[in-house]
Amino acid sequence: IDLSVHKVSPSHDSNGALENQVKANNHSLFVIERAAQSLLNKLIRSNLVNTTNQVEVHQRDPNSQLYSVKLRLKPQLLQGVYAMGFNRPSKIQENALPLMLAEL
Repeated sequence: IDLSVHKVSPSHDSNGALENQVKANNHSLFVIERAAQSLLNKLIRSNLVNTTNQVEVHQRDPNSQLYSVKLRLKPQLLQGVYAMGFNRPSKIQENALPLMLAEL
């Protein structure tokens, strides 16, 4: 997440007080926005790591889409996959495919 800082251009006065105040305000906004950005990133990371999804291995279940070629893939794609020596999903694909297929 990237939060941008909008700086205000000060008008020039004789003693520079307004310019210094604007610089201080811009710095304060930057610090606050960086803290907010850090908190948002922390919340996102914690939600990505802590999941309540229960993943089951379906590769050996005859009723599962992972058991056979029922993934609705084009024949040319399947032929290419088999030609490259891939006959079954990797461990991570085996876990991810049921979640992706459930959303279809």
